Amino acid sequence: EGAALNAFSEPGGVKNGVLWIDDGTYLSPDAAFRPGRAYTVRVFVNSNAGYTFFQDDEFATAATINGEAAEAHRYETPTSAYFSYTFPALAEAEEPEEPTVKLISSVDIAITPPEAGQNPSFDVTLTGEGCRMAEDGNENWVHGVMFMDRTTYSTVTATDVFQEDETYEAHFSLVADEGYSFFNEANELVTTFTINGEAPWNVGGYDPYAPRHIFVRGLFPMSEKAHLFPTEVVSFFPYEGGLFFVSGGDVVTDANGLVEDPNSGAWYFCAAGQAQLQYSGLAEYDGEWFYLENGKLDTVRAGLVEYDGGRFMIAAGRILREVDGLIQEPNTGLWYYVAAGQVADYTGLVQYDGAWFYVINGELATDFTGEVEYDGAMFSVVNGEVA
Repeated sequence: EGAALNAFSEPGGVKNGVLWIDDGTYLSPDAAFRPGRAYTVRVFVNSNAGYTFFQDDEFATAATINGEAAEAHRYETPTSAYFSYTFPALAEAEEPEEPTVKLISSVDIAITPPEAGQNPSFDVTLTGEGCRMAEDGNENWVHGVMFMDRTTYSTVTATDVFQEDETYEAHFSLVADEGYSFFNEANELVTTFTINGEAPWNVGGYDPYAPRHIFVRGLFPMSEKAHLFPTEVVSFFPYEGGLFFVSGGDVVTDANGLVEDPNSGAWYFCAAGQAQLQYSGLAEYDGEWFYLENGKLDTVRAGLVEYDGGRFMIAAGRILREVDGLIQEPNTGLWYYVAAGQVADYTGLVQYDGAWFYVINGELATDFTGEVEYDGAMFSVVNGEVA
């Protein structure tokens, strides 16, 4: 009895008479507690009429917070005080164990090639661990295999007969076993495929974010070797809704990652020679990271980009790895504290152009006004800038 909560609020962290502090830094009411941190709470109270916290100018009031003894402090008037308590550090968050994924290095697909006058064989032998043929069961797909006549572009069923002077296309549908993948952590295809020991003409028709299913296609000409594309083309060439890097009449299946079109100068993100037009994000090339929109290097992209849980500052389509310190985001006008182009997970004071500023989680805290502890001293901050 004899006291009541001083339920005031003010910029800098006090809300309804309560202030939370993290190692000398006042927390805003919408801040989140972090694992491993020990937080201090201050509770502001006023004495009621006829009561006092003091006797002979000394504190005579004992207080507890959640049943634990709290420290008493004078506040602005003889009728006001605040009590503080530092809670034990929060437990460190346990990082979930990442499942171990084994990359499939190579797979050879062995099948009886088409022969004029014979029915197709759908029996496949795979060499290489970690994958199997998909059981796509319908009249066109048998045990994960489908043949196409490239002249009529019709499917070849088990009862059809291969014809002379035709070119046939074999489609193979493969699935990675549990714990295996065709792609690395950067969603880049790492598996080398062959069909009867020869490179396929296309690996594609897959989603790099669902990396367990993939399609491999091969050509079987019944006469002289046929080419799918003009032999004089060395460029990206559109085909069946996709875009392929072509040379000598065939897809360059070992073209992976960022590949430059020698004609247009544009860069595309490729897997087995096919531009991944469904992909937007970052990709590495020659030690630098670049931003791609719909599989193509976006050389005019500037601003903040999120990737793999981080935030990165981009200019001319490239991460500004040479930049450390405060930098302004050109689209929103907000300022961020970056290290090697990545927004730093940092809360504290930073210097820029001769002045000092306060950042929270790497972002300039323009809405913060209050006291901040830095390097053993207290500083007054107004709208994110040290006064």
